[in-house]
Amino acid sequence: MKISKFNMISLVILAGIILLGFLLYYPVTAYGWITGPDLDSILGNRLINRFSVNNIFDIFLSMSDGMYRPLTVLSLGLQASWMPANPSVIFHWANLVLHLLCVVMLFRLVQLLGRSNFMAGIAALIFCIHPLNTEAVAWISSHGILLSTFFMLAGLLSYVYYTRPCRARGYFMQLSYLCFILALLAHPISIIFPLFLILLDLLTGPSEQKSTRRKIPGFILSAVFLFIAIAGMSGAGNDPQDIMPAMAGRVMFAISSPWVATAAFVAPFFQSPHHPYPMVMGYQYLLVIPGLAILIALLIITRKKSMKVFAALMFVIIAVTAAAVLFIDDPAYLHENSLYPAIAGLSAILSMLVVYLFRKYFLQRKALLIPVSVILALYAALLTYLATERVALWEDSGKLWTDAIIKYPHDHHAYFLRGDHWAMTGDFEKAKFDYSQAIRLNASAYKAINNIGLIYMEEGELRYAISEFERAIGISPDFYKPYLNRGIAYMRIGMNEKALEDMDMAAALNPAEPLVYYNRGLIFERKTELNRAVEELTTAIKLAPSVALFYKERGKVYIWMQQHRLAELDYSKAIELNPGDAEMWFRRSMARVTRNNLKGGLQDAIMARQLGYPVEEEYIKGLTVQVLEADSVKLE
Repeated sequence: MKISKFNMISLVILAGIILLGFLLYYPVTAYGWITGPDLDSILGNRLINRFSVNNIFDIFLSMSDGMYRPLTVLSLGLQASWMPANPSVIFHWANLVLHLLCVVMLFRLVQLLGRSNFMAGIAALIFCIHPLNTEAVAWISSHGILLSTFFMLAGLLSYVYYTRPCRARGYFMQLSYLCFILALLAHPISIIFPLFLILLDLLTGPSEQKSTRRKIPGFILSAVFLFIAIAGMSGAGNDPQDIMPAMAGRVMFAISSPWVATAAFVAPFFQSPHHPYPMVMGYQYLLVIPGLAILIALLIITRKKSMKVFAALMFVIIAVTAAAVLFIDDPAYLHENSLYPAIAGLSAILSMLVVYLFRKYFLQRKALLIPVSVILALYAALLTYLATERVALWEDSGKLWTDAIIKYPHDHHAYFLRGDHWAMTGDFEKAKFDYSQAIRLNASAYKAINNIGLIYMEEGELRYAISEFERAIGISPDFYKPYLNRGIAYMRIGMNEKALEDMDMAAALNPAEPLVYYNRGLIFERKTELNRAVEELTTAIKLAPSVALFYKERGKVYIWMQQHRLAELDYSKAIELNPGDAEMWFRRSMARVTRNNLKGGLQDAIMARQLGYPVEEEYIKGLTVQVLEADSVKLE
C-alpha cells in the first residue's frame, strides 16, 4: 500500500479549513490574561516571566503547579522574553498557531488512515471549529495541552509512516519516540501515547513492522512519567476541601466522563470554563447506559469495520479517562481544555461515521443526499456560531466567570476568580462582594479571605486586614501568603518584630518567594541592621533577578553604608530593567556625583527631569558649572 500524497484537492480543503479556523480564533490574539491558572501558573512563575538562559537547568528540575512540564515552561519563557512588555499577545498567537498545526496533523492522519480527502476534511473541520476547543485555544494556560497534543499527533503520524512502505521507514519509529518524549515533557497527559500506538495497529491492519516489543520503551517512559505525575499531585498543596477525597469518586467520575464528553461534543450547549465536581455529575452518570447501547449499536452497524470503530472509540475513552483521573486541576474541576486530545478522536470518529453512511446509504439514495448534506452543513454552521459566541466570552475574566456563575450559581471558585478580576481592575467593592459570596458558599475558602484582607490593606484599613489574614491562617496554617501579607500590614503600623516573625514563617513555608526576603530586608533597614538588609535583598535578587525594585532598594542601603560604587551598579541595573523610572535616574546621578563622576551625574539628572522627576534647577546648574570648570582645567 502506497502512502497517499497531498494533491491539489486536499490542499485546497485544508487551506480552507485553516483559514476558517484563523478567522474564528483571531480575536483571541488581542485578549489579555484570565484570572486563575494564567495568574498562578504563568504570571506567578518566575521561570517564565523572568526567563533567562541561566534558568533552563532549573526549568528541567522543577514542577509547575504539581506537574512536570519543562518543555511548556521553556516555550512560555522564550515567548515572554521575546515580547516582555506584553507577553499575553505572543502567548495567544502561539496557542492559535499550535491549534492550526494540530488541525493539519489530524487532517493528514485521517487522510492516511481513511484514504479519503472527504473523511480527512470532515475530521479536520469539526476539530478546528468545535466550541469545546475554545478553552484550549483562548486560555493561555492551555499551552501545554496544545503543545503535547501536537507532538502526540506528530508521533502517531510518524508511526503510520513507519508501518507503511517508504524510503525513510527506518527513521520514522525513532521520530515517533522523539515526538513522544517531547509530548511527555510538555504535559503528562501524553503518558497514554503507547496505548494509541496499539490502537493504530488495530486501525491499520497487519504489518510485519508492528511489534509489541518495539513499544516496550514507550510503556517504560509512561510508567516513569506516571510516577512523576502522581508525586507531583501529592506535593502540589491542593486544597483538601476542593479535591475529590475518595478514590470511589474519582472512579465514578472517570467512568462517566467519556460519555459526558461525548454528549458535550455532539451537543455543546452548556459550556463553561470549568465544570465543578460533583455538580458536573448528578444524573449525568446515567449516560453510561445509553452510551454503551450506542457503542454496541455502532459496532453492529459497521460490522466489518467494527475493529476500527472500536479502536477509535477506545482512543477517546482513554484520553478522557486519563484527563479525569490524573489531571484534575487544583480545585477539582473538569476543564474543557483537558478534553482537547479526545476532541481530535471524536472528530475522527464522526468523520468515519459520516463517510460510511454516505457510501453505504446516501449516495445510492439521491433523495436523501441533499437533505443530509444540508443538515451536515447546518451542523457545521451551528458549531461555528457557538464557537464564535464562546470566543467573545474570553475577552476578559469578568465576562467569562459571570457566564460560569450563571451556569453554576453554587460554584464558590467561580465567584473567587471573578473577584480576582474585579480586584485587578480596581473595583474593590465588587471584588469584596464576590469574595464574600465564595466564602458564603465555602466557609473554608481561605484564599478569598486572604484577598479580602489585601483589599482592606489597599484601602488603609490595616486592623481589618490583619483580622482577615488571621482568619485565613486559622483555616490553612500552611498557606504562606497570609503570613507575608500580615507581616506587611504589621510593618505599616510599625510593629517590626511581629512583622519579622510573620516573614520568617512565610519563608519557612515557601523559601522560593522573593517578596519575603525583600520585606525582611526592609525590616532590617528600619532596624539599621544594614548588613542583614543587604543579605536579604541579595537573596530576593537571586530568586528574581529581573525585578528592578529589589536593586533600587539594595542601592539605597548601599548609599547608607557609604558604598557608592555598589549603589551605582544597583541603580544602573534597575535603570536597565525599568528605564522609565525617573527617581532611579536621579538616585544614580547623586551616586555618581558622590564618586566625582560629574558629567555622568549631570546626564542622569537631565534624564530624570525629562522623565518628570522634580530635579531642582540649582542642582543642574551647579553640576553644569562644575563640569565646565573641570573641562577648562583639562584644556589648560
